[in-house]
Order: sequence, then C-alpha cells, then structure tokens
Amino acid sequence: MEGRSWMKWPGRFNILRGSPSRKIGYALAVLATGSALFIKLAIGTLIESPPFLLFFAAVMISSWYGGLGPGLLATFLATMADVYFFFLPSQAFEVKSLDILMVGLFVLEAVIISVLSEVRLSALRQAGELNRLKSQFLSIVSHDLRTPLNAIIGYSSLLRDPRVSENVAKREEMLERIHQNARIQLSLITDVLDLSRIETGKIAIETEQVDLSELIREILNMLEPLGTEKGLVVDFVEDPTAPAIRTDRGKVRQIFTNLIGNAIKFTEQGSIRIRVIHHLSQEAVSVEITDTGIGISEEDLPHIFEPFYQAPAFKEAYGPGTGLGLSIVKRFADLLGGSVEVVSKPGAGSTFTVRFPYDLPA
Repeated sequence: MEGRSWMKWPGRFNILRGSPSRKIGYALAVLATGSALFIKLAIGTLIESPPFLLFFAAVMISSWYGGLGPGLLATFLATMADVYFFFLPSQAFEVKSLDILMVGLFVLEAVIISVLSEVRLSALRQAGELNRLKSQFLSIVSHDLRTPLNAIIGYSSLLRDPRVSENVAKREEMLERIHQNARIQLSLITDVLDLSRIETGKIAIETEQVDLSELIREILNMLEPLGTEKGLVVDFVEDPTAPAIRTDRGKVRQIFTNLIGNAIKFTEQGSIRIRVIHHLSQEAVSVEITDTGIGISEEDLPHIFEPFYQAPAFKEAYGPGTGLGLSIVKRFADLLGGSVEVVSKPGAGSTFTVRFPYDLPA
C-alpha cells in the first residue's frame, strides 16, 4: 500500500495508516473511552460541549484503527458511561424521551462508523494481500521463466560449436533438452494465462461426451514412463458401469495431467493408484488418485489450492515451483460443476478425489 506516512511505531503497523491487531484495537477502545470520560468529567462543569462529542471521538479512533469489534466495544462503553454519569444523575432517574432519542442516535451513528471503518480496514488488508501475491508471483514466474530460457540459450549456444554439432549423439541429447525446457516454459505460460482467464471470467467451456477411463489411459500413456523411470508401480482400476459425461475434455485433461503428474513427481518409491468410481444414485463419476509420496501436512492442507502457494516441505525437497497447478485444478473442477477433495498425511502419501456430474449444471 502506497501513501504518505508521518509517524511510525516500531513493529508491524503504521500508527496513521496501518491496521493494528485486534487485541491492540480493543485496548485502544478501552483507553480512548476512558480518556473521553475523564476529560468530560474534568471539564464538563467548565465548558459546555455537545452530548457524546468526546465519545464520538473515542469510537472513531477505536474503529479507525481496530475495525468493527473495537468500535462496537467503544460504543457500548461510551453509552454506558454517558448514561450512568450524566443522563441519570441530571434527570434524577427520570429520563426524558429526548434523552433516549439522543442515546439511540449516538448508538446508530457509532455502529455505522464502526462498520465503515471495518470495510476500510478490510479493503486495506485485501490490497496488502494483493501486493504480496503480486510480488510473490513476479518472483516465482521470473525465476521459472529464466531457468528454462537459460538452459535453452546455453544448449543452443553449444550447438553452434562445430565439435558438438558434428557429434550426432551429443547433438540429439542437447536438442532433446532444448525441447524439454521449451515444454516446461510453455506449460508455465499456459498455467498463468489459464489462471488469468479464470479470474477475469473470460474462459470458455466447450462441452462434449467424455469417457473418463479412456481419457485417463491417454494421460497414463504420456506420463507412465516418468513413473517407470523412478521404479513406481502405476495401477489403474476402471469401473465398467461408469458412463461418459458431458463436460470440457481439455479442462478435464488438464486436471488429471496435473494431479497424476504431481503424484509421480512427489513419489520417490511405492505406487500410484488411479480408480474410477461410478456414483449411480448421485449421477456422478469420480476419480481417485492415491500415491505413497511425501504427503501434505495438516497445516498446509487448507492452503494447497491457493494460487502460488507451495508447502515448505515440497519446496525443500523438490525446489520452488509456480504453485499454480492445484489452484487451476480446483478452479477448473468448480467451473465444470465438480469438486476436488484431498486426504493426506506427511510421509504416508495423498489421495485426491475429483468428482464430476453426468452433465454440466445449467
């Protein structure tokens, strides 16, 4: 968040523009209301001031820095203090309707101030989160774009050397590496563009009849060699009763390419099991993808479908990635009227379950 800042406190918030923690906000509400009461008691006999003026200031300060909760606390304390110390004694316990009206107006206006302050703080928090995500996105994408580009430039430069280009085996190896890095870069750019289209609502759905078992066999034919290289056992269990579903083939392919690819990538030994399940009573078909890989911690599970999120254990073991794959999986599944769920335990693997209805919802 950009803007002028005249006075800063050490720590994590700016006293004039930042948002303190809730605890500080509540403490500020008590302090501000108490100060307003003290001042009103001290000078009330000397200076005539409009009712609730100082308490309005206490509510505004509390809600401005703390949001709705501290604002409402200040409102409650101010109302009780003003009624107890001023209205009741002055009226000898005979409160007039005008006094009740004034108290009601104060409470109403104070609540409105607190709500508006909460909206303001929420907008500031969202802006801060967007800035953080933007910085994280630029850092990740620039790194991931540079890595394959540097490899492509390096290998293509070597190919210009006659001693390398004349060696057929060496030349083919370098061309294959250039091809692999180009595909990695294309995949990254595709993920970024897909996420952008989803967020802006500009992504089209092209429906057709899709046999999930047939589609998964195609994906396995493409990815299974990667599992074979690692010595993994890949098991596919079909359900002969499962019908074809009406959905977007391309997006479903991307969902399962991501999930099966992740299962292979993050499993060093053991097996990967893919199972198609027909839910006749619910008119749906689901696919379970179970691996014996690294697993996901309980702390990371709520965040794995967030854009750019990477579990620390994954980054430590396999290096940084874009953190876009699972986010796109979740958004595509939702877009197609389906759902995706995950059950996992660190060191014991993960099971992702994707469910689709027979037909796209109207």
